[in-house]
Amino acid sequence: MAKRTREEAPSHTDEDRGAPEQSGTGYNPFLKPDDIGHNGPVELALTGWVRRTVGRFGPQIVIEVTGPGGKTYDFGIKEGSPNHRMLFKAMGRNEKEWAGRLVVERTQFKFKGGRLSNWAIEVREVISDNPPF
Repeated sequence: MAKRTREEAPSHTDEDRGAPEQSGTGYNPFLKPDDIGHNGPVELALTGWVRRTVGRFGPQIVIEVTGPGGKTYDFGIKEGSPNHRMLFKAMGRNEKEWAGRLVVERTQFKFKGGRLSNWAIEVREVISDNPPF
């Protein structure tokens, strides 16, 4: 897949996009917890391509990342989530200027009552190439 530049990132909401491998949209597969494995933290590199979408989990920012083995994924981050707040704090409000790396880990969260959630991806550290200050 050819690399996209920040200028090519759509500025509209992409509400009905379907699965990338089935729809022919040119998007990458979404990063899933299984893609990063169980071996502790994994570093992802941001490629500089970002889009906003409204999907099954509500409004999201989808960032293109290069993950384990050099494979490119789309990493969906729900607006208002702890991952989203961490990225905004470290990289600033304009997501189209985000550059750097993320350290992520596969994790489970406990619900009230002790029941565990499904596996999720938690951002542990943000290493920004363009700090907002």
